[in-house]
Amino acid sequence: MPFKVNESIAYLLTQNAKRTRAHFARLMKEHQLDFGQAGWIVLSRLWEEDGLTQQEISKRACVAKPNISNYCEQLEQTNYIVRIQDDKDKRNYRIYLTRKGKEAESLSCALSQQAHREMCTGLNDEEITQLKHLLIKMLNG
Repeated sequence: MPFKVNESIAYLLTQNAKRTRAHFARLMKEHQLDFGQAGWIVLSRLWEEDGLTQQEISKRACVAKPNISNYCEQLEQTNYIVRIQDDKDKRNYRIYLTRKGKEAESLSCALSQQAHREMCTGLNDEEITQLKHLLIKMLNG
């Protein structure tokens, strides 16, 4: 059987990821959330645990530390976060949510869930669970 790029797992995963990111970005824009995908990466980790360092966010998000630094700079300029020097290690900064950052959680998570549901249209609960299981299995090798 000849190899068909458009049927490869890598291609299908990439196309689904692009479609989902674009849809989520449209939903966020419609609801005047101005932090985009990059901001979501940082904020979602801080909603799980506020006061992380940029390095901790980088590790948890699997995103390079210089990128996280840029994302944090943008979020700080738009008043979603504040960076405070770590008391124990003056070389590090702890990242904390501002009131605006905390208030964005409920709507952004609802929009993320909406994008997820719409992405999975046509799949039943069992198929969604199986897909998640298989993707995690692929990640963990």
